[in-house]
Amino acid sequence: MTDEGTHHFSSAGFSVRHSPRDGTFSQKYPALAHIPYIVHGNCAYHRLANRFLIERALAVWHPKTRLERRAWRIPSPRSLTNYAEWLVDFLEWVECRGVDLYSCDYEAHVLGRYQPDMANGR
Repeated sequence: MTDEGTHHFSSAGFSVRHSPRDGTFSQKYPALAHIPYIVHGNCAYHRLANRFLIERALAVWHPKTRLERRAWRIPSPRSLTNYAEWLVDFLEWVECRGVDLYSCDYEAHVLGRYQPDMANGR
């Protein structure tokens, strides 16, 4: 097994990977080793998506407490993988629809476009 990690989910060039337990990253950063990560293409680390996953994994960010700056419970490894896979779906949608991820608006883009597209199988 390589340090590139195991590949679990791929969609339109995005993939969710996990670091091998005996890999260099896991040895160097054991507190982060259990967190899946997202790459685009062969090796482009998606910085914004991975920051979200790291903050969720370390209980720094949670939807219920994101504005209060207080920690929540730490998600399970399966939950983290689910978050990563859902995020890959969203990133694929953003890329296919030409939406700028950095100016994306929750009401206009997520509620107004992404969720209806997913509900209608688009």
